[in-house]
Amino acid sequence: MGSTIACAVDVDDDASRRALDTAADLAERLGLPLVVAYVAPSGHVSGGGPAAGSDAVLVAPAPALPYPYPVAPDPAELDQVRDDARRRVEQLLAQWGVDDAQVEVALDASVADGLRRIAADRDAELLVVGSRGRGTIRAALLGSTCHALAGEAPCPVVVVPTSD
Repeated sequence: MGSTIACAVDVDDDASRRALDTAADLAERLGLPLVVAYVAPSGHVSGGGPAAGSDAVLVAPAPALPYPYPVAPDPAELDQVRDDARRRVEQLLAQWGVDDAQVEVALDASVADGLRRIAADRDAELLVVGSRGRGTIRAALLGSTCHALAGEAPCPVVVVPTSD
């Protein structure tokens, strides 16, 4: 059995509130701590320079690369992006009256990959995510984090639909 309930939130999406309410209820019923997970897209990091000899490498989409090869992100910029994201999530939780959750922030080019890592690192019993309700065609065209997680998450995924 896992040791936490993880809930993905998007600070710009109201569907996160329903997912968080569901995750908080499940965590309370199961007697497990709640971890609120937010993945900041790594495209917000400009990169510090060529990655020659560096272990930390960020591969961005080709149009975003200032160099024709992977770049090593500036560690100070990575810390700033993480701190800003954490602050936004904590403000959102305070606004929603959630004060007993741990916050986990990751930087990743793929939100689904970042959430998979957080769920695995935190030994999640469940990963709760909200659905934007895009519908089959729009989800196929734009991508769906829920669909990406359902097949490859390290734990069961609970998808909370929109209220509509």
